[in-house]
Amino acid sequence: SAIGNGNFNVRQWSDLPPEKQNALRRSGSRAGYRYVPVSIQYRQTTNCPLELRLGWRNDGVAPAYEPWRVRLRLEANEGVADLPQIMPGERIATDTCLGEVPAGVYQLQVQIIDPKGSGHTMAMPLKGGDKANLYTLGSITIP
Repeated sequence: SAIGNGNFNVRQWSDLPPEKQNALRRSGSRAGYRYVPVSIQYRQTTNCPLELRLGWRNDGVAPAYEPWRVRLRLEANEGVADLPQIMPGERIATDTCLGEVPAGVYQLQVQIIDPKGSGHTMAMPLKGGDKANLYTLGSITIP
């Protein structure tokens, strides 16, 4: 789903009256996908000393049509997982293996990245993201 000033048959943005500009901004902020992490679990498995399971929900009105990957980071340790297409209102989970992590308290960070290596990242509707759309979700204590 996409909305642009071409939908209004005008040549320039300034040709639109302020109330139509505001309506277009509101519509644009609602269109598309809005992937939100909603839960975090971690565990040890036989194949992975530290596996993180992140639950996701799409609060938007469409899925992302291009593939994306999830990058999770605990300071020096990081792992990536494919982020499948999530339909609006749907919930899914991604599992990411971070390997051996020494005991301690760590800040868990998440970033959605373009798997093609373009360097593009997906903004999420979360507070505290940096310019690279890297978000701190909270702290995790590893015993």
